[in-house]
Amino acid sequence: MEDSIIIDKTISKVLEWPSYSISIRQSGQFDNNNFEFLTGTNTANQEANYITLLNASLSNEKNEIVIKRKYKHFGNVLKLISYNDSFLVSASSNNNLYLYNLNQDCNEISTKPDLILKAYTTPCTSLSVGNKDILLSSSEKGEVSLWNLKNDINTGVIEPLITTTYHKGKVNDVDWNWSNYSLYSSCGEDKQILFYDLRDKNKKISVMTSSAVKKISFNKKNQNLFLSANGKNIIDLWDLRNTKIKLHTFQFHSNSITGLKWSDKNENLFISTGNDGNLVMWNVKHLGNRKSSVLSEDTPVETELIHRKNGKIYDFDWKGSAITLVDNQNNIEVIKTK
Repeated sequence: MEDSIIIDKTISKVLEWPSYSISIRQSGQFDNNNFEFLTGTNTANQEANYITLLNASLSNEKNEIVIKRKYKHFGNVLKLISYNDSFLVSASSNNNLYLYNLNQDCNEISTKPDLILKAYTTPCTSLSVGNKDILLSSSEKGEVSLWNLKNDINTGVIEPLITTTYHKGKVNDVDWNWSNYSLYSSCGEDKQILFYDLRDKNKKISVMTSSAVKKISFNKKNQNLFLSANGKNIIDLWDLRNTKIKLHTFQFHSNSITGLKWSDKNENLFISTGNDGNLVMWNVKHLGNRKSSVLSEDTPVETELIHRKNGKIYDFDWKGSAITLVDNQNNIEVIKTK
């Protein structure tokens, strides 16, 4: 079957401390068999915290995950994201954001970030880096901020370019429109999905939903399609040109959805993860099919792949045919599909 996906290999590693976030290092020549990714520790300040750079090897000769370098981090690592091959941004339990240069000349353990981003009095809840080094972040207090990570990189400490407070409560997620970097979006506990346009700082569009919105994700290939996941463990497919109606609803997760991401290669595929321990790959090409799922009669027709874990999945990342995830049993898992 066209687009049919199966798991080729899986490898795993047990961490000493929990990690709530994971990010595959971006690369122009990405190798699905050998790549680097990042996680961050949460020691509850019982010990020093670190961001850890790891290498995953899934070649026929060697299948392993090894630690390459550690970067000392101030506070527990709540979120992290890599971008432009050389950099990462992390969110700390001390409410600051930090920027690190992954290529810096240092010992195995670096003790100083390149940049401190100060904005919030409550923890950061999400991060998304767009074109031209522009970072989106959000907070528990309801703020959405934009940062220019390229300018003033030598000043040590920067403040956001813009901070908006349109949400009436915690913002759960932010994301760029990957086909049009003037547009971005946020969602929150106030049941709102908000859309912004950098070309008009006073313009915003609000979509009210029936429950808190936990996750949002724009299609990487189609600028009009986006997904949202709500507090009822349901994923909705929308068209940006008409947000009065949903295109489709996806239902499978039995507990809160913790991750939602479109494929960077195939505009029909997206993955969701949840506290029910399920990683689910969905295929919108199956919409309208009357036959049972390619997996079984007990799963929705849109499901392409289901990978089940014993615990809760905290976070995942996906690039090419490589998927990385962290769970509440301190496990890292790397999955290669074909």
